[in-house]
Amino acid sequence: MRPAKTQQEIFGRLRSETATEHRYAIRGYVSTVAEHGADVMAAIRDALLGCAWMAPDPVSA
Repeated sequence: MRPAKTQQEIFGRLRSETATEHRYAIRGYVSTVAEHGADVMAAIRDALLGCAWMAPDPVSA
């Protein structure tokens, strides 16, 4: 089942397209922060304060 459809079934309603885009942007940000082992709550706080966490540059081979 698609994540958006799951959300609809859990909450019993559809959200606007804009809200859905925002939700997925936040989920992607949190997922990336977690994959890099950074503190998710600190990254969210910093993003809200205007200093978003950035993934480190990949090492050039």
